[in-house]
Amino acid sequence: AKGRSATIFVYGATGAGKTYTMFGQGEREHQGLIFRAIPEVFDAINAYGEADGHLEVKVSFLEIYNEVVRDLLQENGGGGACRVLEDERRGVVKVANLAEAPVRTPDEAQGYLRAGIRARTVEATAANAQSSRAHAVFTLTVEHVKTQSQGN
Repeated sequence: AKGRSATIFVYGATGAGKTYTMFGQGEREHQGLIFRAIPEVFDAINAYGEADGHLEVKVSFLEIYNEVVRDLLQENGGGGACRVLEDERRGVVKVANLAEAPVRTPDEAQGYLRAGIRARTVEATAANAQSSRAHAVFTLTVEHVKTQSQGN
């Protein structure tokens, strides 16, 4: 299978439901898009048969608040600021020292998602008592790892 990238991006005014759409609230019937997408990705991985390797899954979760990038998966709900590195020639932006946690099951990936959500920055606004006030980026990476042949 060819490599593909996908993004779900929500945009709107404070109180419009962006956070609820992506993360949901509590019970299964109120889960957001990310919680619903994770099992679908793992179903596709489990259906994928590859003779020369296997697929590995990693997750990362960061937030951007007041122009500071913070890792939400570091100990204690997000360590210090992460460095943003930009390679203008190649058009690549990378976040240095961002944790990438390997996961094997949907429950494990969703556990990291829940931990990151708890670590997010929140403050009250006139429109919303628990507004996130920050941008969040949850990344789920699926990578094909080739099996080393005997004797190499």
